[in-house]
Amino acid sequence: MPVTNDQDLINYQGLFFYSNLNKIKNFSHKKCILFLHGWNGNEGSMDLLFSKMPTNVVFISPRAFYTTMEGGNTWAPSIQSWSNIQHKKRSPLSELTDSAHRLNRLIRSWFVSNNFIPEEISIVGFSQGAAVSLLSGLIFPDFYNKVVCLSGFLPENFSFPLSEYSNRFLMVHGTQDELIPIQSARDTYQKLHLMGTSIKFYVGDFKHKISLSHLDDIIRFLMD
Repeated sequence: MPVTNDQDLINYQGLFFYSNLNKIKNFSHKKCILFLHGWNGNEGSMDLLFSKMPTNVVFISPRAFYTTMEGGNTWAPSIQSWSNIQHKKRSPLSELTDSAHRLNRLIRSWFVSNNFIPEEISIVGFSQGAAVSLLSGLIFPDFYNKVVCLSGFLPENFSFPLSEYSNRFLMVHGTQDELIPIQSARDTYQKLHLMGTSIKFYVGDFKHKISLSHLDDIIRFLMD
């Protein structure tokens, strides 16, 4: 039965994140999940999800690399104010790609420093963090086995580096999303589908948020 995970706040080479790695005694499954928050969030913003994970699953919930004018954090340094969001300005592909590469490099290094070799790594993101999750799964398909995109998008002008992908994808999006229109999610799904990825797509009647009604679907996908 999932319970709230015990956790540490870690600063590894400038990357701040919550993780329960040092609290876990049973590594029988060796599953590891990264949770990436949305714009203006922080390392605690995804608690709704990582607190529901089984206690023998390692989670990492990092803080985005750049700060916003509102006091939170962003994966894209040019998107610093709410006015950017209000005017529908999307996070640039180059900036999100840089964050995906930087995050991947630091996570790999942290694994080595802790002598931790997970058998399966998933990455889950919400909104702007979902865009980074998608990019991470597409750029590093041999590292991230499963990718979950919650109310997210694939940045414009992204070129798929491979012709086929062995990892699995899940998208969840609301038809009432006022920040990232449902059509954007459908376009992203269509692109991933055409690339031959294994992908599931759940649509619900909700706004720009993590849908509680699809929480069981998300956990089932991650634990399968």
